[in-house]
Amino acid sequence: MAALAGTFLIYNLPHLYLRYNGIWEGYTYGLEVHKCLDEQRFQKLEKVYLFSGSFAFLLFLALLIAKIFAESLLSAAMMGGAAVLALIIYRATKNFYFTIIITLVISILMGFIF
Repeated sequence: MAALAGTFLIYNLPHLYLRYNGIWEGYTYGLEVHKCLDEQRFQKLEKVYLFSGSFAFLLFLALLIAKIFAESLLSAAMMGGAAVLALIIYRATKNFYFTIIITLVISILMGFIF
């Protein structure tokens, strides 16, 4: 739960900064606010979003893997097998949706078997 709250804060801090800054500049510049908006001002914010999103993804992935290994080694093996299967199918077909459907169907069948 702490990881979820931390990720929520990390992801939303740039959003809140952008919103506050936009409101402040809107009041300051009035109808001329469009003159202060350019791409260079948002490059730093774009990097912050990129790094915070990557951090959040890796954090959730690490927690998910740790939880799966703690619950059952069979589940972890099945998850790893599904990832390898998806990689092989995607490399062979280069079709994303076909890969997702085949991997999902095989995972559901394995869930019924085990």
